[in-house]
Amino acid sequence: VAQTVGKALQAAYSPAKVGLMLAGLEVPHTHLHVVPIDGVHDLDFANADPDPDPAALEAAADRVREALRELSAEGVVDR
Repeated sequence: VAQTVGKALQAAYSPAKVGLMLAGLEVPHTHLHVVPIDGVHDLDFANADPDPDPAALEAAADRVREALRELSAEGVVDR
């Protein structure tokens, strides 16, 4: 799954790399974050916008969904 999402992110955003980060300190399970990055600083969530625009988030989700569909990924759902 991470490889497929990584390929979609590469197609949608053309980042230098796609990074993977495992997180699970505060919860009794683990999250795998697949992130388009241009440098290691992009993996620091302290650099993330604390109040992102909902419309921009929807546009990003649409962009990734479309890239997944172009890769013939299974299970891609609409909003």
